[in-house]
Amino acid sequence: MACGWLTDQFGLCWQIVPEGLGEMLKHPKAMAAMMKMVKFDIATLQAAAKE
Repeated sequence: MACGWLTDQFGLCWQIVPEGLGEMLKHPKAMAAMMKMVKFDIATLQAAAKE
């Protein structure tokens, strides 16, 4: 799965995690939806977490 990584001007790598992702992924449907993604679609994950 592709993740949100960036490299800063000092050469350090950072992983970007959307706010609230951990809470959303506690829901099995949201986790299943994320496993199919190459790039995070936050709206889809939020909808799956509400189901």
